[in-house]
Amino acid sequence: MKLDKQLHVGNRLMDREHAILIEYINTLQGLVDGNSSRQLVGKVLEGLIQHTKTHFYVEEELMYSFRHPDYVNHIKAHEKFKQTMQQLSSQYKHGETNITNELMDFLKDWLINHIQKIDRQLAEFLKDKKLD
Repeated sequence: MKLDKQLHVGNRLMDREHAILIEYINTLQGLVDGNSSRQLVGKVLEGLIQHTKTHFYVEEELMYSFRHPDYVNHIKAHEKFKQTMQQLSSQYKHGETNITNELMDFLKDWLINHIQKIDRQLAEFLKDKKLD
């Protein structure tokens, strides 16, 4: 997965955050493909979850500060994804699930769709707010 032009939203902060999320997903995919230990996969999964929470917090603060009109729906999308990730993490820690290629596809698809649709709208909204 690459942070190519289709995934750039035009906001430097958001694009940097997205690049880090993509690095985590790529690292996790490499571990899954390489049959790495559950412990190592679990640590990278936790890193991805923690960075996702940080990224969402930053976006939510920007939306709140600048009174983004779709604030509530954007936050609902974040909350749903955080719940899904926490459930996955818990199941993984307890040996109830594995990180599969299907799950990796879900993570990639979710991130791509979220960036291209919801985050791009936010970046467009923030464009004239002089954040740099």
